[in-house]
Amino acid sequence: AYAAMAIPQLHHGIATLDGHGAIAVVRKLADSHHITISRPPGHPTTEFYLYGTIGLILRSLFDQPFTDTVYLWLQFLAGIAMAFVFYEWLCKLEFSPARAAGAVCCLVFSAQFLSVTMDGEEFVDALLLLVAAMRFLTVGEKEAVSLTRINVSMLFFALAVGCRPEFLVAGVMYPIYFWIRPELGLKSYFKALPAQIGCLILVWLPIFFSTHVEPPLSLHMTLKQRILGAGYKLVFRCFTFPVFALFCWTLAREAFKIKNDLRARFPINFTLSVCWLIAMIYSFLFFFYPSKPAYGLVVVPFCVLLAARQSRFLLILLTVCTVGGLFINVDIFKDRRLAAPYFKPGVYFEITGQKPFYKLAYLRGLNKHCGTSPTAIIAYVAPWDVEYHLERGTYQAEKRVFEVGNASVPAFQLPGTHCLVMTSESISPELLQTLHSQGFSIAMDQKLYRYMFEKYDLDSANKSSAIIAGVPLTLFTDQSDH
Repeated sequence: AYAAMAIPQLHHGIATLDGHGAIAVVRKLADSHHITISRPPGHPTTEFYLYGTIGLILRSLFDQPFTDTVYLWLQFLAGIAMAFVFYEWLCKLEFSPARAAGAVCCLVFSAQFLSVTMDGEEFVDALLLLVAAMRFLTVGEKEAVSLTRINVSMLFFALAVGCRPEFLVAGVMYPIYFWIRPELGLKSYFKALPAQIGCLILVWLPIFFSTHVEPPLSLHMTLKQRILGAGYKLVFRCFTFPVFALFCWTLAREAFKIKNDLRARFPINFTLSVCWLIAMIYSFLFFFYPSKPAYGLVVVPFCVLLAARQSRFLLILLTVCTVGGLFINVDIFKDRRLAAPYFKPGVYFEITGQKPFYKLAYLRGLNKHCGTSPTAIIAYVAPWDVEYHLERGTYQAEKRVFEVGNASVPAFQLPGTHCLVMTSESISPELLQTLHSQGFSIAMDQKLYRYMFEKYDLDSANKSSAIIAGVPLTLFTDQSDH
């Protein structure tokens, strides 16, 4: 069922900026053998070791580029691998096949798992490697401690951090593992720590040879905005509302059982304590950096495992809510404005609707905003949304470039008109002033205006016009499904 939902969408383009950034980095590596990063601080496991190797093979042996379709197939295959590894891990923990299958269903149909495997970033690769690292530590109670398994686990963990640096915090599982195993102890962990650090350095070596090394991007949000933004995303975006409520119940119930779980036999004590701790840590940290809902994916397999362990009924209820969320969801924001709770199409339709393939109706509807004089239409689309349809001949426009300061801004001239279509990636006050000085009247999508200039004003009224940096704008609302 997961494959039937995902495979038809693998040829419909990528909506995420980070996905396009990773593809650009891989193409540069394959074409010029030059190491760069798509966004700081870097993602060497995917952009260099995995995607980079595949990009080099495609270019060297077949003279083919690393395309968005190849990228999406790799994400999908990582999702399939994650499902199998998760199922095998649960069976190793003595879950029945039926209960393990139910837990896998909750994972693969969860909102962010579907999002990152159908149109996302490196989170599924990082999660696969992290769960594999935990799996190597999961052995039978009577099996002897294997230093080889520990070292392999640390290597998988280092590769997971190379996918997503945020996963470094999950390294808390190693001191817990050494502490729980009486034949090891915390002293042994500190002896093994240099090997773990060595694995991390080895994975991140390519970043030191890139053109620049930078810290992660700042969100420029106040503490209040971080708390409110994280709360909203956790409840309505990272998960659906019913799934969030069940995860909260699961974690709260586990908090009262954690002392008893620590007294259980290995590996149950290790697994349950680490799953609860990782889920709690990442939920807490999300309030400090609520950048994107995909960060919530890291807690999903651990919360699902805890729920499946606690109660068969809880697992069934979680499965029903997860699958139901694919088709219907609830939200408290409409058109970027606070609203009363309302029902909307489920996460599957939301994920697929963001893809370039589904933006055609919106793009064709932009013509009606052309005036009799030269008009710049600033649309709520990305450049790759337009280029996707230009490459396939489903949309007609001529690409142009505007020089704004030191930046080159893409624009698309509509045939037979004085209209330019410009994308959300290029919007800036400097661009608006340049267009105005050249005699263009400017029309902007109202949703884009709210996102760029009223991002944290949650209840302002709709506007038909606005002024930005002294430039008058006409705001339009388009009802096309995009």
